[in-house]
Amino acid sequence: MNHYQTATILNFPLEQVFAWFERPGAFERLNPPWQKVKVIEKRGTIHDGDYLLISVALIPTTFQIDHFDFIPNKQFCDRQVKGLYKHWEHCHLFAALNKDQTQLEDVIEYAFPRHGFYKYLFTGKMETMLKQLFRYRQEVLEHDLKIHQKYRSKALKILIAGSSGTIGSQLAAFLTTGGHSVTRLMRTGSAKEGHFVEWDPDLRHLDPNQIEGHDVIINLAGAGVAEKRWSESRKKAILESRVKATHLLAEAINQLKNPPKVFINASAIGYYGNTGDKQVTEQSNKGDGFLAEVCQKWEEAANEMKTKHTRQVLLRFGIVLTPAGGALQQMLAPFKWGVGGAIGSGKQYMSWIALDDVLGAIHEAIFNEKLTGPVNVVSPNAVTNAEFAKTLAKVLKRPALLKMPAFVARAAFGEMADEMLLSSSRVIPEKLLNQKFDFAYSDLEKALRHLLGR
Repeated sequence: MNHYQTATILNFPLEQVFAWFERPGAFERLNPPWQKVKVIEKRGTIHDGDYLLISVALIPTTFQIDHFDFIPNKQFCDRQVKGLYKHWEHCHLFAALNKDQTQLEDVIEYAFPRHGFYKYLFTGKMETMLKQLFRYRQEVLEHDLKIHQKYRSKALKILIAGSSGTIGSQLAAFLTTGGHSVTRLMRTGSAKEGHFVEWDPDLRHLDPNQIEGHDVIINLAGAGVAEKRWSESRKKAILESRVKATHLLAEAINQLKNPPKVFINASAIGYYGNTGDKQVTEQSNKGDGFLAEVCQKWEEAANEMKTKHTRQVLLRFGIVLTPAGGALQQMLAPFKWGVGGAIGSGKQYMSWIALDDVLGAIHEAIFNEKLTGPVNVVSPNAVTNAEFAKTLAKVLKRPALLKMPAFVARAAFGEMADEMLLSSSRVIPEKLLNQKFDFAYSDLEKALRHLLGR
C-alpha cells in the first residue's frame, strides 16, 4: 500500500471553501485538462452515496468513484469501487486556521494497478503525477474562489448556449461552483445533462417562455472554425451556425416580459483581420477576410436584441489555450514528438489567452456594468508565432527547429492557413485593462506550465 499526503493554506473562510467543493462542477474544474477524463454518469456531488463514473483516454476501463464519510465543513472521502487500481481511497480534510484562512489536506492511500503493463507504467511516476495534479488543483481552487469572492451576490440564474464546447463546459462548471444556477440550451435530440432547454436554430425553434426569468444569457454556440479544412460548405456552416443561433436568441429576448440583465455573445478577434505588428483595440475598424465577415454578421445578429433593460457584451475571443481543445491541442502532438516549430516567417503575432482567464473575463462581463459592447478577451502580452513555438517547446522540453513554410501550410490547410496560421493579430484588451481586470496568466510560459502540468 502506498500513501500520498499534501496540504495547502487557502486565504478564504472554511464555509466558503467547503461550499465550493459541495456544489456541482467542482470535479470538472479540478480535473486537469491534460488527463482527458470524461464524466459518463454522475449522481450528486460529495455526499455519502454520491458517485462518479468516468473514462480516461487510452485506458480501456471505466472508473467508478463512490463518496463516503461526509461531515459538513470537516471532510469528505471517495474510493474507487471499479477501475484500474487494486485500491484507491482519497480523503479531503478541512480545518479553519482562523476566520479568513482554511487548511485543506489531501490524504491518499493506493495500491498499483492489477495489470502488469499499467503497474510498470505508473511505478516510480505516481508521486510526480500526484504533485502535478494537486499543484494544478490548488491553482484552480484559489483562482475560482478569488473571482467568486470579488462579486459576492445572490445566486443568479444563467442560461448558456454552447455549453458542451471547450469553453462552455468549463464555464458551466465554474459558475455552478460559485453558487449560480445554470440552464443549458441544448439542441433537440442531443444528450442532455442537468437543467436544460431544447432549441433548434436551423428550424428556428425556441420557446421564449422557457428562457423567461434568467438573469444572464450567454451565447457561445457555433461550429468549430479550425476543426475541418474550409470548403464552401464548411464556411457556410461556420457562418450560419453563429448567425442563426444568435438571431434566434436575440429575437427570443425581445419577446420576454422580464428580459435578462445581461446578454453576452461570443465573437472573435478575427473581426480585425490581418493587422501585422500594429496594435489594435476595441476601437479599431473591421478588417478584411472571411473571419472578419463572420464576426461582423455575428455581432450584427446580436445587435438585433433591442431590449433597453439588457446590457449587451460582445466578447471577442483570441486563441483560447487549453490542451482539451482548440489550437493548443492540435499543436501538442508535433511538439511532443520534437517536430514542432514556427509557421511561415514566424513573425506573425498570436493574441492568446488561458482558458481560466476566459472564465474570469466572462464573470467580469456578467457583473461589471461598465463593460458593454465589444470586449477583447486576450492576454495583454501577444507573442509572435516564433516566440510561441519556442516557449511551448521549452515547457515540453523539446526542440522547435522544424519550421513549416507558408506554401506547405497553404497546401495542407488551404484558405484557413492564410486567415488563421499566417495572419498576424496583435490585439490589446483595452476595456479589461481599463477595469483593472486581474489576468492570472498574462505570461505565456506560466500559462502553458499551468495548463500542461509542467
